[in-house]
Amino acid sequence: MDINALHECFLGTLQADQQVRRQAEDQLKQAGKTIGFCGACLDILSAPEVNPVVKKSCAIYLKNKIIKDWAQVIDPDEKPIIRDRIIPTIVHLERQLKNQFIPVLNVLISYDYPSNWPSFLPITLSLFEDMSDIQKLYTGVLCLSELTRHYRWKTNEQRSDELDPFITQYFPSILQLGKLIVADPTTYQGSYEAGEIVKLIVKCYKFSTYYDLPKPLQSQQSLVDWGTFHVELINMKLPQNVMDLDSEDRSLSPWVKSQKWAYANLFRLFQRYGYKSLSKRFTYDEFSETFTKSFVPEILKVYFMKLEQWKNGEAWISDASIFHLISFLEQGIVQKQSWALIKPHALTLVSEVAFPLLCPSEDTLDMFENDPNQYIHVMLDTYEDPNSPQTAVLSFLYILVEKRTKSTLEPILQFIYEKLSSFSGVPETLEVAKQKEAALRIIGSISLFLTSSKSTVLSQMEQFLAAFVLPNFQSEHAFLRARTCEVASKFENLKFTQEQTLSTLFHGVLNCFNSPDSLPVQLEGALAIQAFMGFNQFKEALGSIIIETMETLLALSNKVDSDAVSGVIQECVENYSEQLQPFGDHLMAELSSQLLRYLVEISEAADADPNTVDRGAEEDKQMAAFGVFSTMVTVLLYFEDPEMISKLEQSYAPVIEFTFTHDLEDFYKEAFDLIENTTFMMRDVSPSMWKLFESMMVAVSNNDVLMCLDDMSASLRNYMVYGSATLKANKHYQDAIFQLITGVFNMDPDEDDVGANDIITAAKLASNFILSLDSESVSPYISSLVKDVFRLLSLEDKAHSSPRYRSLLLNVVVSALIIDPSSCLQILVESNTTEQVLSLWFSLIPSLKGVFDLKLSILGFLSLFNIGLNDLKSLKIDGLLPQFGSSLATLFSELPKAIKDMEKRRSEYTSDPDINGDVFENEDDEGFDEDGDDGNTAADDYLQFLDQQSEITAGSSFASQFGLEDDEDDEDPYSNTALDNINVFKAFKDRFVSIQSTDPTKYSMIVSTLTGEQQDILTNIINIASS
Repeated sequence: MDINALHECFLGTLQADQQVRRQAEDQLKQAGKTIGFCGACLDILSAPEVNPVVKKSCAIYLKNKIIKDWAQVIDPDEKPIIRDRIIPTIVHLERQLKNQFIPVLNVLISYDYPSNWPSFLPITLSLFEDMSDIQKLYTGVLCLSELTRHYRWKTNEQRSDELDPFITQYFPSILQLGKLIVADPTTYQGSYEAGEIVKLIVKCYKFSTYYDLPKPLQSQQSLVDWGTFHVELINMKLPQNVMDLDSEDRSLSPWVKSQKWAYANLFRLFQRYGYKSLSKRFTYDEFSETFTKSFVPEILKVYFMKLEQWKNGEAWISDASIFHLISFLEQGIVQKQSWALIKPHALTLVSEVAFPLLCPSEDTLDMFENDPNQYIHVMLDTYEDPNSPQTAVLSFLYILVEKRTKSTLEPILQFIYEKLSSFSGVPETLEVAKQKEAALRIIGSISLFLTSSKSTVLSQMEQFLAAFVLPNFQSEHAFLRARTCEVASKFENLKFTQEQTLSTLFHGVLNCFNSPDSLPVQLEGALAIQAFMGFNQFKEALGSIIIETMETLLALSNKVDSDAVSGVIQECVENYSEQLQPFGDHLMAELSSQLLRYLVEISEAADADPNTVDRGAEEDKQMAAFGVFSTMVTVLLYFEDPEMISKLEQSYAPVIEFTFTHDLEDFYKEAFDLIENTTFMMRDVSPSMWKLFESMMVAVSNNDVLMCLDDMSASLRNYMVYGSATLKANKHYQDAIFQLITGVFNMDPDEDDVGANDIITAAKLASNFILSLDSESVSPYISSLVKDVFRLLSLEDKAHSSPRYRSLLLNVVVSALIIDPSSCLQILVESNTTEQVLSLWFSLIPSLKGVFDLKLSILGFLSLFNIGLNDLKSLKIDGLLPQFGSSLATLFSELPKAIKDMEKRRSEYTSDPDINGDVFENEDDEGFDEDGDDGNTAADDYLQFLDQQSEITAGSSFASQFGLEDDEDDEDPYSNTALDNINVFKAFKDRFVSIQSTDPTKYSMIVSTLTGEQQDILTNIINIASS
């Protein structure tokens, strides 16, 4: 390949002239298809005289091509050349271009190491021969880091043959290199690469130990060697040129990042392997004991020393490092040995670490004033920054009080009491307000334990709130008023006894809510309204101003991209639906307008250059849109008047239309829900809903049908049930539903990922589709649907052979027998499957439990009774008439029980669950041993749950695990079907009496084998239907 020409192409892509740039890009695409292209790119990158901007363009293009095309497109003969040259090329690239090739190394190692790239290690290790060449050392460690990254998510069983020898042979060498640099970092302070080398060495250890602990690293000597290195790194004094940077830039330094990963590694070892009950999958008792007894105490000494230095301003620790340090301390709370070492420092950690960290920084207060939406975003999503020290200390406080209640709850409360008492009578300066905020945050983090029925301080909490929390509603500092609202809301379950306290609380909340000058204050006021709505006094007072409140909430929701306000609006609608009736159409119009704005912005962002989109802001918009959708459904359900619903529908129909026409598939489910609830509440399908049906079917057909099928099934069923008259007259609508159903029926399980549940959903739709039509309109579809069912019933694997699966498919045939018996029987005869289908039907009768299934089979048999005896003889099924009779008796014996069960479930569904009580309390009043081990951290509880589920499901069938139990009745108590208005008792009486008088021979055959009990059942049905 002509390297000069290729060089000119890359140069052309950087030109301002759009035509020149486009022509160069087209030439590059063509060149990229030529064998030797990657080698030529490496030539350009290796040439020292090439302009750096051209190298950058070349590096990015080559990186993308290898990542995209390595597996299948790049010529196999060219791959060895690339593998042999890639590492030597990286050595000579400047730092930013080196980083471009990290994912390239990852791809090559993943696909080719070790079998197709045996030279990887020799080439890499050769870079360590000259210890004075920092670029080679850096590249060598970079390669080893990517190699260990390759094994990050593999167990020892999967990787030990390859990784363990590597660790044994080469980890000691890179450890010594790291120690050499860390011992005297000032020697290397002018070298960015030296800091990167240390960081990458620590990450080699991280990747190797993250998911499983390699055997060579389990030994005591290895733990001592690597543990000592981590501690030395933590204690390392940062180079002066790093300390000269501002804190934000300093955190980006590789020296600082290496310390962060040192803290993180030690925490990970403690959490995953040093704590026995957390190590159930990877149990290494010897390592755990050594780490816990010998190493944790030494680490704690270092950590306490570092925190002392940090507190006194003698050491700077990055936020990310503090996060992992405090997480380590939190992990130590739950074990006897480590808790004994932490316990003497517990209150100091609260007062001198947690408290100062929770005081708002200047940056936080600036955000509050000048970027309130970002402040709200951080405030509502505590875990937005996973390495936030504030997140760490709040979690630490919670675990500290939860696990060591007797030792810590009252001392912490006493500390807060003394701190807040010290501000009495003192002018509220900014510094005082900041300290009050920190105190309130600590109270909020442990509020659950303060208000528990077993709390020793419960009786004091109302007085405490009245004296030290609620007065801050009057603060001149808006951020403190917002925090007061937030913390007060955490005491929503406290039983207040003083009217004055309640009055102060309620007025403070409403004043905050009516503070348009501060968005965070107003939002916290809104959330507090939601929290205290259960108080009768507050609910009554709010009822008198509910319209104004809703207006304010709507205005607030337009200012804040959060689903939190939607939740408050929903709560108001649920509690004040009667008062809000006159406001309903305006409320829905405002919500629809707001939602449409969100959807337009989300749609525009989806079409924009990804590099120009603020992903965090878009995620906020998405969550806010979900919240508004949910609120709209709530409004709809609480305004039951059909005339009102018709008005509401006109507001939100354009929103649904936009969702479908702009392929906003993330919101399809919400759109389906609105359609479902609208048609259900109206028991009708309006013209605008039919228009949305057209958009819905187009949207679904243009996307993954299986992803939408379950979510859309209820709305589609409503179209068939409540829009039957329109559906019968509109062939276009019929074809759309038919094509969707048969599209699923005819998917290839090997290629389309269609499962038994998808077929079941399609079968339910098919049954309702047939039942919603008449014999004339259904005729074109019967043959295809019935034949598809025959084919699907012939599948004999476990997932496709459960009685539930087979009965729902058979329901399609039974539905056809009911609506168009002649066509259906003709298909059965022509396919020679009549006897097979009837035999399957008889066998499934005892397993039918749902009202719809029972009614459908009853109507199916009654449809067969309509056929004359001679026709039955010609079909050779007259001999089955006695079984028809006994099957009907079985069905009618089950139907009353099924109806009663459905009514019971409807009653249970509408009753309020008991949500009172101490949900988070230990059953044992004494809790666990205050000075002993507690195996129940949040992570441990979750792992125990997974273990239990694993044990439960291990002995169960695939069907039971995935909702396909043989005897399962999955009928929704509020489901609507085409049979809801059919009285099968009367239908049976009319048909049976008619047969008895008009065709006594057939009647005799039907009842010929009935037992006395079965005769009584059918007689009682006739009597009941006649009364």
